[in-house]
Amino acid sequence: MKTTLFSLPNLSSGNITPVKPWEIKDWPQFPKSKDAFKDWVSLSTTEGHFVSAYEGINPHGRVNKTNAPWKMHGLIADYDAVVTREEITDGLGRRTRTGFKPMFAHRTVSGNCRVIWMFEEPISILPGVMKEFLGLLIKETNAKNLFPGLDDNIQRPEQYYCWMPPAITFSETPIKVNAIHNLLGIAVERARKYRGEGDAAIPLDKVFERLQATYPGKWMGPFEVGARGPAFWSPEATANSNPTAAIVTETGMVAFSQERSFYNWADLFGSNWVREFQEDQYGGAISSFWFDGKYYWRRDLEGKWRSTESGVAKQDIIGSFGLSGAPDLRGTLSQADEAMRRIRDSRIIDAPVPCLYDPREVLIQNGRRVLNISRLRIVQPAEGSHAWGENFPWIANFLDRALDPHDSLTYLMAWLKRFYCSALEGRLVPGQAVFIAGPVGKGKTLFGSRIVASLMGGGSDASDYLVNGSSFNAELFEVAVWNVDDSSSANSLESHKRFSQMIKKGVANTRHAYHRKFHDAQTVDWMGRIIDTLNDDPESIQAIPHTDGSILDKISLYKFKDHGIEFPSHADLEATLNKEMPHFAAWLVSWNPPAETKGSERYGVKSYHHPILLQESRSSSGSHEFSEFLDLYLKQYAKDHPEETEWSGTATELLLGFQNDASLRDSVKMFIHGARALGRMLANLSSTDERLKRKIVRGTTIWKISLAREEY
Repeated sequence: MKTTLFSLPNLSSGNITPVKPWEIKDWPQFPKSKDAFKDWVSLSTTEGHFVSAYEGINPHGRVNKTNAPWKMHGLIADYDAVVTREEITDGLGRRTRTGFKPMFAHRTVSGNCRVIWMFEEPISILPGVMKEFLGLLIKETNAKNLFPGLDDNIQRPEQYYCWMPPAITFSETPIKVNAIHNLLGIAVERARKYRGEGDAAIPLDKVFERLQATYPGKWMGPFEVGARGPAFWSPEATANSNPTAAIVTETGMVAFSQERSFYNWADLFGSNWVREFQEDQYGGAISSFWFDGKYYWRRDLEGKWRSTESGVAKQDIIGSFGLSGAPDLRGTLSQADEAMRRIRDSRIIDAPVPCLYDPREVLIQNGRRVLNISRLRIVQPAEGSHAWGENFPWIANFLDRALDPHDSLTYLMAWLKRFYCSALEGRLVPGQAVFIAGPVGKGKTLFGSRIVASLMGGGSDASDYLVNGSSFNAELFEVAVWNVDDSSSANSLESHKRFSQMIKKGVANTRHAYHRKFHDAQTVDWMGRIIDTLNDDPESIQAIPHTDGSILDKISLYKFKDHGIEFPSHADLEATLNKEMPHFAAWLVSWNPPAETKGSERYGVKSYHHPILLQESRSSSGSHEFSEFLDLYLKQYAKDHPEETEWSGTATELLLGFQNDASLRDSVKMFIHGARALGRMLANLSSTDERLKRKIVRGTTIWKISLAREEY
């Protein structure tokens, strides 16, 4: 059973928690008098369970006018009749219906009865048809007739009920999902004032089989639309009775000599038989598809969501569920078209997008109802707590020997733990991009593209997207690890600038444009990780984004050393990693990172910056070139003003100073394009150069630059 109830601790609270109260063993003391109970339920200190079967759009908030119901997990009915536990059990046993039996019941503080039905799976609530649906459900459950005085609150999603133990467990079986989907489809029909002689068009060969079993020997000749024969359901009818007393239609029998002029199949063979047929006929098809306004979505044999156009979807429905594709003689929709209509009405979504690691099939994201088409699964941790290297000796030895310095391994593992554990909990949280530089053939790519990517269920090469900005990027947002394994971003200043911006965007932004071929672009939440592996030569290191401005907290820089590990063959390495990964995952779950690795609330873990990589990346930046240019000017300024300890002024005044320096005049025209550009250079440099201080005076930015005499 995939459903639950939703509980408030008291009726003054607005905080909801999912709960299965029938499993709770320890309960508080309940007031015995009705007056004391009325006061108790509204006290903010009360810790009870006031439950509803409705889940709001905000699942953590109380269902009310501002938090509309989104899903329904069951049905709760109150009765204004004092009954004993024995009378409850007896009444449920005699008056409930097969397939729609309640699972639980209990007495209230007043001694009245409360009955709870649970669904096998929750259903989405469709605006405009709830009244029809609840009417159908109340009828099918026989809720009105179980006990006297059914409370009208059965129709109010905002009603919460105090669960009063001990509960009676009446049935172990919730209402089947196909039965609920069938009622929902009928509710949609009735809300649209569906027209027809009968409620169900059933293939006549199935009807004839039922006829022969129920009324043997009472129909002779073909049983097809338009055929005439006796009113076989009449007690007086025989095979030789009036052969023109009734006419066969797809939805029932037209009668000439009976009390009524039309008898549908439920009248003739029982509503249970018709319902079971419809559940088998439509329920499976409806529950298997979602519709996004253009395409129909269904899981394939491997469990992956696939989109199809209406023509292909109709063929799938005909082939998989045995529905007819031909309209009946009344000109109404074919069975397959009717199933598709019901899907469009009751299984509508705004967009299909991957919601990585979220276990829900359909959810609200950015105010839209989306189908979660992700099938990404992380490596599941082995059972129990693990010490470092326990049952994963090769991975532990590799990481122990690869990182330079070894202390940086703690920060890298803290980063990986946050990533993995948030995915394991089904709520991914953001984290920094990681750059790993090192000698050729020392396992940088193995770590990023094999160990991390495999641990997280898969990765994808993001070089083309991050460096060149390719537009069709669906495969990237369907995985949580973006791997970059080259230095192509350093080919030009323009490509490196674009790459740096994309890295910053990939880390800082959670919403991205997701574009599948042949589908409209959508907005998707993505909080995966970027891992860039590169060689440690000066040219390759230039691919690291310029470490100035606001990017430092968004990236970490690690270095692999020449560790001397000999890697086994590819097949042996794969077998080793597959064996060790669950134990490595278990260690990540049980390990508590030291306090010094704790970072901001945003990224959770402190960024780590290897000092050599940090310095080399800065030396290739525009800020570094500007710093050298500034040093030349300050050196001359210090000589000309020996009594001063700092230069002070606006960016415009500094630009004039450059232009008045004969040795810099020609260079400044090519290097600095105006005071505004110079101001941005000073701002970027100030994030890494302690000599620069900024002060706002009456709306004007004043820069103060220390003159270190030993340098000049």
